[in-house]
Amino acid sequence: MLTLALIANALTMAAPTPLTSADNPGQPASVAVEVQVDKSGKPLSCAKTVLSGDDGAGEATCAALMRKTWRPARLRNGTGVTAVYRDILRWNGSQERAATSSPRTDLTLKVASLPDGRKGPVELTTVLLINGAGAIEQCNGDAFAEKAYADAACEALLGQKFRERAAPNGKPTNYVTTANVRFTVEGAG
Repeated sequence: MLTLALIANALTMAAPTPLTSADNPGQPASVAVEVQVDKSGKPLSCAKTVLSGDDGAGEATCAALMRKTWRPARLRNGTGVTAVYRDILRWNGSQERAATSSPRTDLTLKVASLPDGRKGPVELTTVLLINGAGAIEQCNGDAFAEKAYADAACEALLGQKFRERAAPNGKPTNYVTTANVRFTVEGAG
């Protein structure tokens, strides 16, 4: 099992080679995707939710992502780890521009005030070790997160259920993923 120190070093997350006009489903669409990528960079599965457009756009997006070459998630020491790439892809329907990626917020925390008189919002990424049952085993802020914010974000995330994952042999497997947390001040726009 990975230790908390190793989780904190999971700085390189899985990423595909860029999508191109050849990957475009040919219609305007927004598709939320989760691609499980093994430690060698092989995509294992793609789950999609079509936010706008039709089911064909979701199928085309997953098919394109499963064909892509992936950079595997790596720990700082170079060790590959299984990871989940999550994104929302917006297709404009033309062949001129392929997809744009939207920053996502997985959890918004409303607080009375922020330290040091900050107005907010403050956003950070947490790195999570999820067990085969979909529960958080360990949580830490990424290398750029301030400790106080990372601790508060991890406390709020504990108890959240994540997707269960299985290895190709069907056995539940641990994986590394991220969750983006946004702190906003109550009553602020």
